[in-house]
Amino acid sequence: MASSSHTDTNTNHNNDQLIKIAIEQWNELNKKLEHFPKFQNKNQTGVNEEHIKEIEAKLKIILPKEIRAVIKVHDG
Repeated sequence: MASSSHTDTNTNHNNDQLIKIAIEQWNELNKKLEHFPKFQNKNQTGVNEEHIKEIEAKLKIILPKEIRAVIKVHDG
């Protein structure tokens, strides 16, 4: 059985990897939209963990880790 600390470390690594992928995907999308700058949304920041928890509480859901990663990078 894995220790809680080891599991937390793996979870954090997986979440960090998802965030890295989300960043790469947003960068790729914005690069493809260079000729259509009105569709680029480079100035939109992500949300923090506290805001995500507020959203989840309000909606009475738990967002999938993939959605959490994307909105931490880009909210909107």
